[in-house]
Amino acid sequence: MRCDFTLVFTHDARFTKFGVRDIDDKPYSCQYCSSCYKRRSVLSSSLNAPSPDNCFSDALRRHWQTCAGRIAAGDEIPRRTPSGKRKQVCDSCTSRKRACSTGLPCSECATRGGECTYYGVQRASRGGTCAEPQAQPLALQPGVESRVDECHAGDEESNLRVPPSRYPRLDFLINFTGATGLNEAYNYNGCDKVFSLADTDATEASGDIRCCENSASNPFISYLDDLETALYGDPNTSTVQEEIMSEKMMSLWNALQFQQDSSTHGQNHISVHEWLSFFSPASLTRYLSLFWDRWHRHCPILHKATFELNDCSPLLLATMALMGACMSSRDQHAAREMLDAVEELVFSNSLFSESSILRLKNKDQFPSREQLQILQATCFMCLLQKWEGSPEAKLRIQRQRFTTFVAVVRAIGLSKARHQSKSDVDWKSYIMEEELIRTFNHVFLLDSAFVIFHNSVPRMVLQEMTIDLTCAEDIFQASSREEFSNALKLHGSQFNRPLLTECVRNLCAETPDPAVIVALHKESPLNLFTIATATHGLIFHQLRAFAPLSLATAPLKLALDRWEVAWESSIEKRNDFKSSEIVPFFLRAREFATLARAYIDTSHLSPEDWKQVVKNIPGHTQPEMREGLATFDQTSMDQVAGLIRAVEVMKLDSN
Repeated sequence: MRCDFTLVFTHDARFTKFGVRDIDDKPYSCQYCSSCYKRRSVLSSSLNAPSPDNCFSDALRRHWQTCAGRIAAGDEIPRRTPSGKRKQVCDSCTSRKRACSTGLPCSECATRGGECTYYGVQRASRGGTCAEPQAQPLALQPGVESRVDECHAGDEESNLRVPPSRYPRLDFLINFTGATGLNEAYNYNGCDKVFSLADTDATEASGDIRCCENSASNPFISYLDDLETALYGDPNTSTVQEEIMSEKMMSLWNALQFQQDSSTHGQNHISVHEWLSFFSPASLTRYLSLFWDRWHRHCPILHKATFELNDCSPLLLATMALMGACMSSRDQHAAREMLDAVEELVFSNSLFSESSILRLKNKDQFPSREQLQILQATCFMCLLQKWEGSPEAKLRIQRQRFTTFVAVVRAIGLSKARHQSKSDVDWKSYIMEEELIRTFNHVFLLDSAFVIFHNSVPRMVLQEMTIDLTCAEDIFQASSREEFSNALKLHGSQFNRPLLTECVRNLCAETPDPAVIVALHKESPLNLFTIATATHGLIFHQLRAFAPLSLATAPLKLALDRWEVAWESSIEKRNDFKSSEIVPFFLRAREFATLARAYIDTSHLSPEDWKQVVKNIPGHTQPEMREGLATFDQTSMDQVAGLIRAVEVMKLDSN
């Protein structure tokens, strides 16, 4: 018996009305016993649980906790292989870029009457072991010819093997170029959802915190619920800490008040009540907790275990607090009101005076702890204004402040950012050296970001980056001398490693040093991310040459090919971040390498060809995007966003 009408049902009750549910009432069964369940979602959401500790409110999940068959077999509750936190969508919705209800069939496929399959999801689940979003081939638009790229298949010298998915999805960069704040840009989980501590306000008020529709691929939600409860409860700050915080913030207020009194343009005027209210000890405690929990992984230039509030520079403390406040939608607006004032305090520090820069150039000594903390505070301040500041502040940071920052870094000496070879390594001395290396590394990354996203002329050149590569993350994050020593023994000597410049030079070389290439396969994701972004500076100079040579991009392509092999080799050996709810920024390195390849592969297109490509971009609003490539030092990211959308809709010719 069948219905004579072609109808699409989206609710179980309507299926029951027509008797469809009676065909196979409980088709999905437990693999250990005879228990059966009706809905596939019950089975799949449990199979895809990130760990046994995550509690999902479904019948099969509860059943497995007490299943006699499972207990007798001695098996753990089934878990999935992490799939990069990508929302599981069917193949059709993936190719058509539609929202997917994740049913079988999903609502979109049921409406269109097409086949609904999840082969791409299954492949990603079987093959993915890292928090990095998995690569998926792009669907070609009608009329766009697909070309198979053969990348040095017979190159015996380097034994290159580029993964088949040359242009993976650029989900993170698509969100990144359209984000309007730090939290939205960096804490992106790969399934069109950015988490905010305010997201659960409504449900928490009613005592019923429920997972959103994509919580099966999103264990971060329950983590944030617990985090919010902890952070917004009684901070229980000790009296000593309160006094330290109050003293440091009052010293900044006195400096700010002097600046405001002597100011002639009347900007950035903040009352003492506003200042002390925002930087109160209770608020500072909450902001610092947010800083360590939601930001530190993206920019690990501070060593948490040896961080002492009493020894912290007031400027560093203020910028850390602003970073943490911008991670919360509750405090974001108030933090933005403080940005210009704190920026003025940072860049009015004596370290940025011309006389200080001249003195630093004549000194050959390692910077002091205070100077290092000012550099770290400046790094945070540039990022804050870049993402949270007003249009005027963004322009000021990009064109003026950051240039001054680079001048100070050069005056201190980039070559100072190296570890001293010693037989007896002192933990705290090593950590201070590593903090300087990481701070200089992130200054270079910030300069690369201006190049990549704003078409700015590089303020730093690769040849001057004679700094050490950063150490392994477990060495830097060690919380005790014993833990540090054990990590150091595990990773072997961290001295006499290739410098950043040597790594990039060998990647581009026709006959590289085999020892350097082997070392790259063991490097950390942060170092490989830095190398990937460094290629963008080389590409900038090459593509902006007055008469670029067609063969000049060959070394860059070769470097990216070698980099991809090193990335795949390195990331498979890493477990530092695989269980983390927050995916560190540098684990998105493959998207940045893909973007570099796209810049090279589109360099041969004429303006007319580019306009034809743009017509295939869904919802394009800028037909003159190609001409925008000639506009330097832009404050918006529209240009690179257009290129990313082009990569998403077609497979570019890489010959």
